[in-house]
Amino acid sequence: MKLLSYLVYIPLQMLFLPPAIVGSSLVAYRQLVISKRQGISQTAVEVLNGRWTMHVFELRKDEAAAKLAAVMPNTSVTGLWLALFPLWLKYKIAGSHAIYPRIPERGDETIADMIPARTNCFDELIHHAIQDVEQFVVLGAGYDTRAYGQFAKSGVTFFEVDLPA
Repeated sequence: MKLLSYLVYIPLQMLFLPPAIVGSSLVAYRQLVISKRQGISQTAVEVLNGRWTMHVFELRKDEAAAKLAAVMPNTSVTGLWLALFPLWLKYKIAGSHAIYPRIPERGDETIADMIPARTNCFDELIHHAIQDVEQFVVLGAGYDTRAYGQFAKSGVTFFEVDLPA
């Protein structure tokens, strides 16, 4: 299936190059221009996009990130799909992650793995500490959705602090 996935992926990626450029441009425009216009964090939406991608590629269940990304004015789920559809189809055919997104072994991370590796690392740290705390404060939370996902039923009170106000 891995070979078949590449046989489908390579020509599909070539065909999808124009839509991928449009999709990437739409995401970039919203992330840079709309974020600046509305005074919203550009880096927070980048993390949200990465976590949406992890959810769609089944690396990390995150319904809250998927729902949030769908309504945020400074990202585009349509644009993300246009850019990532050939990779998603390759993943579905092969049943494994190969190019992007992936969760690498520690020490094997690349710049492309930044959001998945960071997310996975933070989740592991929280998972190990969660049974020993009553509350958890996420500083610089941005569009963090951990309080609504896998840790929501932990009994721990979550506080998300992002802006000074």
